[in-house]
Amino acid sequence: MPALPGRCRSKNLSLREIADATMQASAPGGATGVGVEIDDKMGKLVEQLGLEGEITLQNETLKGAMSAVPYMGAALTSLWAGRARARLVERLVALFDVAKSRLDCVEDSIIDKSFFDSEEFQTLLALAIEQLQTAHDQRKIRMLGTALANSGRIEHVKDHRKELFVRALRNLAPDQVAVLAQLRARLPTGGYYSCDICGPLPEVLMTMQALTSLGLVEEFPEKREPERFSNSGGTDPMELATQFTELRRAVSSASAPARRCFRISSVGLDFIRFVGEADAEDRG
Repeated sequence: MPALPGRCRSKNLSLREIADATMQASAPGGATGVGVEIDDKMGKLVEQLGLEGEITLQNETLKGAMSAVPYMGAALTSLWAGRARARLVERLVALFDVAKSRLDCVEDSIIDKSFFDSEEFQTLLALAIEQLQTAHDQRKIRMLGTALANSGRIEHVKDHRKELFVRALRNLAPDQVAVLAQLRARLPTGGYYSCDICGPLPEVLMTMQALTSLGLVEEFPEKREPERFSNSGGTDPMELATQFTELRRAVSSASAPARRCFRISSVGLDFIRFVGEADAEDRG
C-alpha cells in the first residue's frame, strides 16, 4: 500500500477515514468500488491541500507588500494579524454598554420589547456593527448605542425613519453632529426658524452643506433691509454730494451677494433626539 501523506488532517478527509477505507480495500474479497472511493477522497485531499497552499502564499505575499510600506508597514501588518479584530470587539462591548445604560434608565411601559425580535431591529443592529469598523471616536459609538436603545421606545417603533437615521450617522463625523446639536440649542421658545448662521467660514459651510444634503438643515436667504437715501430736490452742492454718497451705498448694498444662512430642520430635531445628542447638549 502506498504511504499516506503526513498532512491528512484536512476537514474533508481524516486519518481515521483513510485507515478504514484502506482496511476495507485490503480485506479479502474487498470490493473494487472502495478503491475508487479512496482515489476520490485522496484527490479531494490533494485539491484541498493545494488550495490551502495557495491561500498561504497569497497571505505571505500580502504581508510582504504591507511590511514594505514606509512608516506604516508595521502598523498594517499588526492590524492584519489581529489587532483590527480586537479593536472591533472592544467597540462592540462599548456599543452594548451604551445600549444597556440607556435601557436601564427607562420604564418598561415605554419600551416595545417585541421590536427587538423583529427583522427591522436586526437590520439596525447590522448597520451599527458595520459602522463600528470605521468608528474610532467614542462619541460615534455612543450615538450608535443610543440609537439602538431608542429604536425600541414606543415613540420610535412606528417611525419609518429609524434606518435612515442610522445610515445618516455613517456619512457624518461626530463634529458635524455636534454642530447640529448646537443649532438645536439656539432654538428660541416657540420655533426654530429664526435660528440661523449667516456667512459661515469655508469649513463651516462644508459641514452645513453635508447636513443640508441629508435634510437635517435648511438653507434660506438672508433678510436685508433696503438702504434708505433722501432726495430733497435741492441744488446745493454739499447736499447733492451727500445724496450721491447715500445712493452709492444703497446700490452697493443691493448688488452685494446674498449671505448663506442655515437653520436646523424638523427632521434634524428628530435625528438628534434619536441618537441622543439632544440630551448631550442639554447636559453640556
